[in-house]
Amino acid sequence: MAPAREEPPTPWSTVIERVDSRYAGPPRNIDTIDAVEFAANLQPTEYNIFGTHEKSKILFLDVQILDSTGAEPYSGDALIEGQLCLRWFTRLRLRY
Repeated sequence: MAPAREEPPTPWSTVIERVDSRYAGPPRNIDTIDAVEFAANLQPTEYNIFGTHEKSKILFLDVQILDSTGAEPYSGDALIEGQLCLRWFTRLRLRY
């Protein structure tokens, strides 16, 4: 077994500056990703909401919103326009 590397202790009052050498530019693999083509049988199935008019608007109040970021779901309101969920609100204030 190799001997452990020993460094002199650093006093608690010393400021240690770390240099971040990670790449900070745009992604370098975009061309590779764009060149990937999947067979037709591997493409997602296109689903349509039967009978939904493209200009229809539906407002769901007091729903649990899962934003797929890993955060916990939260209560809110969701506005569906046509077949897309275009807006969601943490609290929508309606006057009756």
